[in-house]
Amino acid sequence: MKRWAFLVPFLFLGWTAAAGICGAAPAEDLERRIGELEKAVEESVKSGRGLSPELMEELAKAVEELLKGEKDREESEGKEPGGGWEEVPFTGTITVSRNLSGSAVMKEAGESGTALGAGKRDWRWSGRKESGGSPSSDQEGSSSWSGSSSAFLSAMITGSEPIPDRDGNVIGYQPVGYVTGRVTEREKFRAKHVSITSHYSRSAREEHAFSPESIDGWCRLTVNPKEGRYALSFPSIYLGDGTGETVMAYSGPDMRLEEREPWHGLGPVDWIPSEPDRESLRYNPDRGVVAGSFTYALPPGGIDMDLMRRGLGFIPPELSGLKGELLSGYSGLAKEFAAAAGKTPGMYSGTWTVTWSLNIGKVPVRAELEPGGDYENWMPELIWGVGNFVRVKAKIVEPAGLEGKIRFTLEDVSREPGVCMNFPFYDREEAPDLVISEMSGLGLNIAEDGQTAVTLDDVNEAEIVVQARDFGARGKLSATAVVLAGGKEMEVRAVLKRTGEHWVTLPLDENRNGIADCWEKAYGICPCAADSDDDGEPEGKAPGDGLSAYEEYRGFFVKGRHGRLDPNRKDLFVHDPDGLAENAGFGQVTGLAVHYIEPEEGRCTGTDDRARVVNFRSGFSHLVDQHCLWIKKDTLPEPDPFNWGACEGPPEIGPPRTADRYVLVYADQIRADLERTVRENRPEITNALGQRGLRPDAAWFEEQVAAAVAMTAIHEACHGLGISHHYRSLRETLPKGADVEKAIMELDISPSTGQMSCVMRYTRDWGKHPRLTFKAESETLDMLRGRPWPHTLCDTLDDCRGQMVVSDRETGHIF
Repeated sequence: MKRWAFLVPFLFLGWTAAAGICGAAPAEDLERRIGELEKAVEESVKSGRGLSPELMEELAKAVEELLKGEKDREESEGKEPGGGWEEVPFTGTITVSRNLSGSAVMKEAGESGTALGAGKRDWRWSGRKESGGSPSSDQEGSSSWSGSSSAFLSAMITGSEPIPDRDGNVIGYQPVGYVTGRVTEREKFRAKHVSITSHYSRSAREEHAFSPESIDGWCRLTVNPKEGRYALSFPSIYLGDGTGETVMAYSGPDMRLEEREPWHGLGPVDWIPSEPDRESLRYNPDRGVVAGSFTYALPPGGIDMDLMRRGLGFIPPELSGLKGELLSGYSGLAKEFAAAAGKTPGMYSGTWTVTWSLNIGKVPVRAELEPGGDYENWMPELIWGVGNFVRVKAKIVEPAGLEGKIRFTLEDVSREPGVCMNFPFYDREEAPDLVISEMSGLGLNIAEDGQTAVTLDDVNEAEIVVQARDFGARGKLSATAVVLAGGKEMEVRAVLKRTGEHWVTLPLDENRNGIADCWEKAYGICPCAADSDDDGEPEGKAPGDGLSAYEEYRGFFVKGRHGRLDPNRKDLFVHDPDGLAENAGFGQVTGLAVHYIEPEEGRCTGTDDRARVVNFRSGFSHLVDQHCLWIKKDTLPEPDPFNWGACEGPPEIGPPRTADRYVLVYADQIRADLERTVRENRPEITNALGQRGLRPDAAWFEEQVAAAVAMTAIHEACHGLGISHHYRSLRETLPKGADVEKAIMELDISPSTGQMSCVMRYTRDWGKHPRLTFKAESETLDMLRGRPWPHTLCDTLDDCRGQMVVSDRETGHIF
């Protein structure tokens, strides 16, 4: 079915399936006519004109004519109507899972060198992820949006009751059972000082009992034993008006405001947006088992709910409440979004996966899966290299006491490089991240690769132990019982009772993103896309820290100990062998979660071609090679007064990938300059300190050296995060139109401008690129006379805090 055909499956999907059941090709003219009508529907929806009643009526008549012609032809040829197709009773399970995600950035033309808000704005789809260090041109901008949505449906068919006509003849079967469904959604919008987050969740359960008064056609199975083919109608569930909450948080230099308001969702996306290829729906009539799977994928930007609204004029119950206009109650933001139809937030890509396992007739045997222990909170861990484990039991529950051989199978098991994002340091052979352990006991025959196990004897139940070999391990475990029932050997797949699925996800992962649900819930981000990068604290030029949600969940070794990260807070890795940044309180000043790593943990050994990359054991949901900063003491080749440090690199300041291998602090030069300044100004310094009850003795002097080194270390490291000197406040002190770089080189601009407590305050640069730091001498004297050394980042005119960019997917300042 064509991409846009999923918009109207409730109008004609059933008709086309019925035509296929007839088993004969329609006349060429009717086939051509229906094809033209479907194309007209597609173009009508794409253009936003909507579906006219006349168009749909014409399509309905064409299909009706097709079916009538097929029936007449069969009767004229003396064939049995339906071509050997018959509706049959059945039992089993059907599941539908859907995972969507999307992201967009607001690109501003001519942003470099202009104030926020200047230039032409344009939302650009940003679903493409970079594998190298170079940023995408679409990543520039001051605003970003991301969204994720997951839905899951499970149908349990426990039996089928015959439907008689007036004469008592069976004309069909009505399935009996229940359907459960759930949907969870999360959206985020961020701009400068503004962040908006919305959450939505809803679940429902529908019981389907036999009702002779009204036929409940919630699910049907039709088979053609002669041809070994079948047709299946898939169930759905309407979740109704779910309730949730929208949270809007505004923060600025002087205030923070948070508003909450309820809103209503619409239920999950059309459960089956397309149909499987009918030629693939085949079965063995002798076995009587109907099983299969089908995956439907949407490319980036595949769904625009705003376009769907304009095309259909309404949202039918079968379609979900993905919001095309993000938080439209905030009219100012919604106006920006609506101005870029087709490229707005609300564009999603993702997949639908449908699986079914059905037995024709009444199945006398039922088996169940049961995870043990604290399964809902289990996450893969390795302690001294040994993985933790989770127990899973399979049991034949009906009929009571029946025994058979039980086979366990691990499926879709991950094979991530290493065991976490930065360990081991050297390559090793990739192997399955989950295995069936020998701790399972002696009554099992476990395969050499640990992916399957079968009981040696016939048993009523069996339990295995699944062991993790990676901190991000993920997979599914299924079980099948081979039993003798009614004189016939049959295979029965065990069912997880609470979901109706034929497997247990390891760890528990209901939204199918590869991340343990308990970790997502602990940080309030459930659901999230595995490749999302929405860290918002602290604020800066752009959200994110270059590490996907999955990578933060999988974790890192820091000084020999493994830890998972906080997906809400930006993380920065620093190799700091001299303790310069750590002793300076770099993390407290920036607000970042700073992790001080050993050389091998960030490839800071001086020999690796991927030097300073911290997520070098990446695999699933990798966004970019994220770099650490390598800060070290160094000595100038010759004395250079008040040149205290350097963070060299290309003509781009920040993010960390732009910095050269080392961020340098010239501690010896700092000491020499302070010694000379004290020597030349001792009376003035002694008098100023005396008024504070202090003396310029040796202990006091060492404190001043430590404070100056700390300030310089933070200052230079901040260059590696895209923070420049105080150019904005400098512009305010110059005549209109004056050249800033020329002023820096030629004018006496000391003392520097801007907030005095900011570590980026001084601006005496050499050359065009503001990487080398020459501390103004008069500023140094002020500190030695008692003014506190700078120890913060400003958020006033120069807005150093707002320039900070951590993610290597982003761009910094171009000079």
